[in-house]
Amino acid sequence: MPLNYRGKILFHSERCVGCKLCQKDCPANAIFINKVGDKRFEAVFKFDHCIYCAQCVDSCNKDALEATPEFELATFSRPNLTVTYHAPPPPPPPAQATPPANVPPTDPAKSA
Repeated sequence: MPLNYRGKILFHSERCVGCKLCQKDCPANAIFINKVGDKRFEAVFKFDHCIYCAQCVDSCNKDALEATPEFELATFSRPNLTVTYHAPPPPPPPAQATPPANVPPTDPAKSA
């Protein structure tokens, strides 16, 4: 494929900040950004609506979208052309130090 060919769009959820510029600028209304958690977003692409203009890629300030050279997207089932790029699972909560077990206080007079 030629350099800078505009094929299937790829979404990098770890870079997305949820500004939805890509969704607003899409002339075919083929992309939807959904918030799934604190600073976590997923993208739903309707490739049966997409005109592969890559306007969403150009609009994204965080480089969360990328046009790939993949062009063979034909399928027998239209629902297969709706792709959801899920956000990665949330990071585990930070480990907290466990408090010491309840130890009865020692009497200094008995230890002498």
